Amino acid sequence: MNLKVMYCPFPNDAVLIGAGERIIRSHNSKHTLDQFRDKIVLSGPKALSDVMSIQQLYIVAHGSAGAGSIYDDSGKALSVLDLAQQLKDQGLTTSIKKVKLYCCQGGANGINSTAARLKEAMLLKSFNSVTTYGYTLYLAQGALTADGGKLAVDVDDATNRQFGHTSAKSVRQKF
Repeated sequence: MNLKVMYCPFPNDAVLIGAGERIIRSHNSKHTLDQFRDKIVLSGPKALSDVMSIQQLYIVAHGSAGAGSIYDDSGKALSVLDLAQQLKDQGLTTSIKKVKLYCCQGGANGINSTAARLKEAMLLKSFNSVTTYGYTLYLAQGALTADGGKLAVDVDDATNRQFGHTSAKSVRQKF
């Protein structure tokens, strides 16, 4: 069984789908025990119905610090409340334990982060056991560091210092 599942809530976004596929390939080439499913799961009826509570769901999207929405490549927004409803409608088990928001700055701004807001929205939709995670920097979609960490784009030193980071390795925040 694959412990990780990559999901794209925007089924027509070739850029995000391609990024998700690169994340899967690069991660699976470096990790043997905690691999992703071979293919990204795209939004659609019952698309998430076979995800088990012990698996981790990664949601690939675009984001920004403290946003209440995630975005596709054209800038179309999906609010975290609508995302939580979409996850439920597509059959994600309400006993899921780990949901990781793989988007730029999804974990930035602490309790006001997109990942924290997603947790609140998921709790409203009866995902009572969920813990969400978000990354603090701008992610290089689909790229990993040499040791398998999530590679972040070093946009500028001031931005990184704002979030307390001096390297280009993003920090994952838990909510």
